[in-house]
Amino acid sequence: MTINKVILIGRMAGRPQITKRPDHEFEITFFLITDEVFKKGGVPTEHHEKHRVVMQGNVAVTAYKKLNEGSDVYIEGQMKTLAYKDAISVKRYDTYIIGRSFELLYDRYAAGKSSFSVINHQNDSYNAG
Repeated sequence: MTINKVILIGRMAGRPQITKRPDHEFEITFFLITDEVFKKGGVPTEHHEKHRVVMQGNVAVTAYKKLNEGSDVYIEGQMKTLAYKDAISVKRYDTYIIGRSFELLYDRYAAGKSSFSVINHQNDSYNAG
């Protein structure tokens, strides 16, 4: 048995880009930034990773409406890698996350409230096509 599941918590690097596919389904693409702090030679060092996320269908439309640059978001999905040859016939790989659901994370303290809240959005009819 194998499992292809990705969970990311990060911040939006910009607004999602939306397109309409030939099958009339909407698709969005955006980048999520995750941070890691570790010690290198005893010195705290930060590493930022940029993840490309693609969503389709109803969850894409909802995400497009809700996600903004700087938003903190929880993403669940799976990894996908496509192989292709570039202009000089060198084999290249393109790896990205297929987002199946997301939760917009926000701190209610910023809005004058007293608790942390999560908004959950899922796409039950996602087509990985």
